[in-house]
Amino acid sequence: MGLKSDLEARVRDILTKSIKGGAMPGCQVLVARDGQIVIDKCYGRLSSAESSGKVTEKSVYDLASMSKTCGTLAALMVTYDRGLWKLDDKVSKFIPATDTLAVGDITMRELLYHQSGLPPMLNIYKVVLDTATYEGEPMKYKKVDPYTIKVQKGVYGNRNARLRSDLYSATPSDKYNQPVAKGIYASDSARIVIMDEIYRIVPGAKKYRYSDLNFCLLMEIQERITGVPHEEFLRAEVLEPLNMHHTGYRPTEFIGIGDIAATEYDNYLRKQHIRGYVHDETAAFSGGVQGNAGLFSNVNDLVKLFQTWLNGGTYGGKRIFSKETVDLFTVTKSPDCARTLGFDMLTDKTDWGVSDKTYGHTGFTGTCFWIDPENDLIYIFLSNRVDPTRDNSAFTKFNPRYTVLKEIYGSMK
Repeated sequence: MGLKSDLEARVRDILTKSIKGGAMPGCQVLVARDGQIVIDKCYGRLSSAESSGKVTEKSVYDLASMSKTCGTLAALMVTYDRGLWKLDDKVSKFIPATDTLAVGDITMRELLYHQSGLPPMLNIYKVVLDTATYEGEPMKYKKVDPYTIKVQKGVYGNRNARLRSDLYSATPSDKYNQPVAKGIYASDSARIVIMDEIYRIVPGAKKYRYSDLNFCLLMEIQERITGVPHEEFLRAEVLEPLNMHHTGYRPTEFIGIGDIAATEYDNYLRKQHIRGYVHDETAAFSGGVQGNAGLFSNVNDLVKLFQTWLNGGTYGGKRIFSKETVDLFTVTKSPDCARTLGFDMLTDKTDWGVSDKTYGHTGFTGTCFWIDPENDLIYIFLSNRVDPTRDNSAFTKFNPRYTVLKEIYGSMK
């Protein structure tokens, strides 16, 4: 495959040192070139707990923002193939509630390029916490009574704050039927309330500003133009045709808890070690399915989708996307930032030998994938660097995602 024979040993050395140094409990890595798998390995454990099981091929990880491409964008590409929307269509065309709101003037192109002017994220704490249970703000940047619950470094939550009882319950029922975490269930209206908050935001300047909210809107639009819930549409149109049986939202519905990598210990909203539920708060409190996060998978499933894009829309004799649509979304670069239509790019790493046409995405939990069409290369890295906390300087220090990537390009003959 045109790679030096000691690559696997060098990658193993990098990841063994990273795990030992506390960068993450474990990870999965896959490298494919010219349609052939070169490296497909599992390292470490599924959790920071010493009793945790080892990572295996069956294990699945919380993809975090990789969900934007592997879930929301994949579904949107199918609908684009069917002529259900155009890049310059406005949000208001699909979501009538935004017709008189500023968000309604944002175009699909602006959402995909992250040039909508929307803020990076929603202050989910202000949406899901009951203001009658606390005074002041839900969080502060210093530890002072009653802000005594550490959320992350330098951020403390109000210990008196409680979840809204009109949206969330400790017991499941016909009304509260969307799992948020162990012992927390969302009502059918929880995601509606969250989306209403997004609708009312007044966007800023239309320049590049990465935002989860862009993809929350995009998933909503996909559901409205197809009339099918996102997870059902994605499974029927992409996951099942590609035999991606270890991929989906709400992973405990298709795999045992012992095969799911743990993420963070949430001291504030969920008060538990998150495992089997999405780490991202906006996705979690939407009921586990959201446009910005929520998808779980492993490298052996994901490589099928990425090879499909690399093949121009086909895999195993099946056409999932048209070549024209794949080319449009993966090649059409924003004139203002290093983004294609929904994908990130690696234009800052061309000195490593990375093609300037390389596209992919990263995820907050410690994940990434990159597809290099010029070198016919796929690289996938899945980890849970937020276990047990997002305050993980070791992940930044060892930088395993990109240290391995640099090693791959350095091994090319």
